[in-house]
Amino acid sequence: MGENGNGTIGDVTKMHDFPTMVEFDLVEKMTPLMKMGWIINPKTGKLYNPAARTIHADVPWIYVRSKPETKCGFNNKLLFSTFGVFPLDCLNCWKVVVKPRTVKELLELYEVEDTLTERACKCGIELREYTHDKGYGGYFYNRSKEEGLECYADVRALVDENISPDVPVTLKRYCTEFEIKFGPSDKIDETLDRGFYIDEESGKEVKVPSRADSEMWTGIANQWIDMTSDEEHEGEEQPMWLKQHIVRTWLEKAYDRGDSTALLFNEGNHFYRKPQTYHEEAIHEVQG
Repeated sequence: MGENGNGTIGDVTKMHDFPTMVEFDLVEKMTPLMKMGWIINPKTGKLYNPAARTIHADVPWIYVRSKPETKCGFNNKLLFSTFGVFPLDCLNCWKVVVKPRTVKELLELYEVEDTLTERACKCGIELREYTHDKGYGGYFYNRSKEEGLECYADVRALVDENISPDVPVTLKRYCTEFEIKFGPSDKIDETLDRGFYIDEESGKEVKVPSRADSEMWTGIANQWIDMTSDEEHEGEEQPMWLKQHIVRTWLEKAYDRGDSTALLFNEGNHFYRKPQTYHEEAIHEVQG
């Protein structure tokens, strides 16, 4: 509205409130996605990933079987990683986790998973810094605690029979990243309702996005981000030649980590020739 009070445009200071623009600046929040190749569809105005239909080769996991209905890309990649809120659909996610101690046990687990036609699962080498052990892992996905407990019993028995009773098998709730940010999973409903949790070690209050924040950003994401291609891709199987490459990377990484069982896959030999050394001559001269 002009200084004389006339006109029809309204008060621009209210229409373009700066704090609101900062809080809901989608370009700022989605810049990491755009740097990875996501673009704005000029016809719909929505952000989408033109490469979503591809199966990525640079991954440490073999996705033995997937459940497209879990929408992990939308929940983890967008709601959590991009907008920083808890994906409410993941409250129903329960994972049976197997921790092979060697790459040989990892490949035995892969063969076990491959026989389970009805269970969503993956296995591979753990590269994330915050998982504490940088070892190997196998994950079985379930949509309720009851289903998770049933799956745990089945997997525990299969691991005992085919690998070793000493291989750790556990049941946990949703992604590790969520628990790091939002606190203990057994208190997640209370945490989301209050928007904070009490840290068990320090006793301090830790503020986190609330359930209302999750609902709001889920709505915004559904409005302005097109995940159709991602959702069509989820559940598709990696081709055999890609799986073979991934197994090779497991063996090479295991060899680099000093896992002696990797040598079993090369007739007991080292993967690469060790360099010839000459310092022994200097040691001999000093001793002589």
